[in-house]
Amino acid sequence: MLRALTDRLLARNRLLQFGNKSTDTCPLCQNSSETRDHLFFNCPFSNYIWSICKLRLNISAIVSTLREEILSLKKLFKQKGHIAALAKVVKGAAVWHLWKERNLKIFKSQSNSRLEVLARITSDIHILMMHCQWSKTDESKDGRILSNWNLKDHMNAQKGRVSVASV
Repeated sequence: MLRALTDRLLARNRLLQFGNKSTDTCPLCQNSSETRDHLFFNCPFSNYIWSICKLRLNISAIVSTLREEILSLKKLFKQKGHIAALAKVVKGAAVWHLWKERNLKIFKSQSNSRLEVLARITSDIHILMMHCQWSKTDESKDGRILSNWNLKDHMNAQKGRVSVASV
């Protein structure tokens, strides 16, 4: 995530700067130059992934850069708790799996559908969040969003246990 935020990932536009003579075309959409922000937001493949993740987080804000996305999520979910932890896990999982999909296509000439990538993201989020112990769940605020990720019942079962400091 830190490499992505500081634009240190070796996206094709950066490789060209270092003298790599390969194409700079995005491997996921084959339509535009691959930059960090294109890869994670402007590419139709990635845009679909982020749209579904945001829908599940009950967010409607549209952003076009990774930095804007992180700041937007940080502002929306300032507090500690289930949804703030979930938002952090979602952004990390989405960036990781989009980068993995990009590399799979470049280095192994294989690809997954958007739904397969989304299923992997969801699975990782589910595993990470299910292994947390929570003190309580605010039904009115968190319930719908937790239900979107199939986490609500588990969080409610965790009532009375020690709260997680951070995810």
